[in-house]
Amino acid sequence: MPRLVLYPFRYRAPLSGHWAKARYLAELHEITARHRFGDWEITGAPEIRDIDPRARYFHHGPVLDPEKQPPVKEPPQPKKPPAKEPPPKDRPVKEPALEVIGHGGRSAPIDAIERFLVRLFPPTVCDAMRAPAPRCSDAKRRRPA
Repeated sequence: MPRLVLYPFRYRAPLSGHWAKARYLAELHEITARHRFGDWEITGAPEIRDIDPRARYFHHGPVLDPEKQPPVKEPPQPKKPPAKEPPPKDRPVKEPALEVIGHGGRSAPIDAIERFLVRLFPPTVCDAMRAPAPRCSDAKRRRPA
C-alpha cells in the first residue's frame, strides 16, 4: 500500500525575510521544489498517511459511480440563422416638410420649445436671451493715437 509522508515546515518569506509557518503539510520533494532558492526547515514530526487506491477521499463535487452515471449526450448542434430577406426595392419615403406656423417664419415645434422655456425660466432670463447683443459704436472701437 502506498504511503504519504507529509512534513510541517516553515520558510523564510522572500520579501520581508521573516520566518513564516506553512499552512499545509508537504512531502520533502515538494518543499525543495517550491522553496529551492530560499531557506526552509522542518518544524515537527512527519504525518504518515496510508493511501488505499480503492478508498474514496474528499472530492469537491458529487461522487457518482460510473455504472450509475447517465449516458453522455452529444451537445445540440447550433441552429442556422434564418435566411435574411433582401431589402425592398421601393424608394425611400420622404418626410413631409414642416409647415411654417407662428411668427417669424418658425415651425410649430420651435414655438412649442420656446413656450416651454418661457415657463421654465423667469421672464428676465428669456428676455435677455431674446434681446440682441449690444453693439459697440465706432467711437469706442477707435483708440486715441
